[in-house]
Amino acid sequence: MNPFATLAKADRQLRTIRKANPSQSLGGIVIPDGHRTPAPVGKITPDELILKGFKANVFAYTCVDRLASFAAQAFWRVEERVGENEWQPREGDWRNKLLAYPMGSKVSAQEVFYYFGAWLAIAGNGLLRKIPGGLNGILELVPMTPKNIEPIPDREEWISGYNLIEDGKVKFNYPAEEIVHARLPDPSNPLWGFGMMEAAWRSILSDNASADWRTKSMQAGGVPPVAIIDEELSPNEAPAQAAALRIAFRRNALDRSPMLMGGKKTIEQFGFTPSDMEIPEDRALTMGEIVNAFGMHPSIFSNDSATFDNMDAGIRYSYENGVGKILSITREALNLGLLTDEERESDSVYINFDLSQIPFFRRQRESKIAAMGTAIRSGVSRNDYVIMADLGLDPADGGDAVFVEGGLVLLSEAAEGVESGAEQDPPFPPSNQPNPFAPKEEPEPEGDEDAPPAE
Repeated sequence: MNPFATLAKADRQLRTIRKANPSQSLGGIVIPDGHRTPAPVGKITPDELILKGFKANVFAYTCVDRLASFAAQAFWRVEERVGENEWQPREGDWRNKLLAYPMGSKVSAQEVFYYFGAWLAIAGNGLLRKIPGGLNGILELVPMTPKNIEPIPDREEWISGYNLIEDGKVKFNYPAEEIVHARLPDPSNPLWGFGMMEAAWRSILSDNASADWRTKSMQAGGVPPVAIIDEELSPNEAPAQAAALRIAFRRNALDRSPMLMGGKKTIEQFGFTPSDMEIPEDRALTMGEIVNAFGMHPSIFSNDSATFDNMDAGIRYSYENGVGKILSITREALNLGLLTDEERESDSVYINFDLSQIPFFRRQRESKIAAMGTAIRSGVSRNDYVIMADLGLDPADGGDAVFVEGGLVLLSEAAEGVESGAEQDPPFPPSNQPNPFAPKEEPEPEGDEDAPPAE
């Protein structure tokens, strides 16, 4: 065997593999020559997710609405590094105004970021288009729907653009640098996200079927299926009689009045099976599955034992899971889309969100400040408590001093003191207080230094 021929063959095979497949960083998505083949997107279309999920299922709607509303209340700002782990708001940065008014006076920032967060929860992809213009190159940030959008993978640029598809044809191509794209990661497709609603889709369809069954049962007045037997009825007369009975059953079910039939007719009632009767009972199970997929807690949807503290705990759970995921994904997408290469490399500028003005976190902050006095009296310094409670306050002069509330003695010492002084009158006045009945001392008169001495 010729070793040179073997090496040449192996080299050709390696070049063929590299030509047909991307690097591992693209998750195994094949990118042929031309770089124009779109990456695969979700199997469930955005139209289905909206019509059968968001607009048809009360649990799915509530989860998406609350997640998007909570995330849209966040205040976005540009921060700059002032120390090793210290950041402060960067006043005067043009991106602060862009984030506060992404579409100028057309649409509010809360509505823009509601769309962005809602599509992240529904389909796993949030898209903002950077409209070119203005002094800094970006005039507006406009939300886009992931409907009919396909990312175009690129071996070097990761994504070279986004195709808008209509009737199976490319209607328009958006350059990648014009799109801010946030995605909930899909391990099987790093270019396109996987939504929370997609994960809960089977449970949503099951809950829809349960709700439909209950609706139809209510509309029928709860009348179970029956069979009417008439020995004198001929086959030719059966269709007409069946149509008349169908109308009569529907009419009598609405006003819940009995139906009287003449002739030798008998009714065979089938009734509901136990499994039929338990269909509405499974809604609690499907509700739990749907809510968990969105990173929310089922207690938010229950009024059985709801208290103010329980609701606060449910809201905190939502922020620590579903809302926190959406906000962190959005933050990283904004930093990738709005910072320059120099700012990212120097790690000196960062776009971050602030939740301190949201009513829930304001209540939490007020509770922590109210508890500061108790912590200080228990031996925790003021500055240490500020750090532990994450209050965001600057260190105070003298705030490292430690205090302990006085007046605390051991129970055994207190008992001994009571026994030894049980038959003794307490001293009056106390040793550390002046006696109010003691005569007052007259002050000595001050003499005149210039007066002659007395004879």
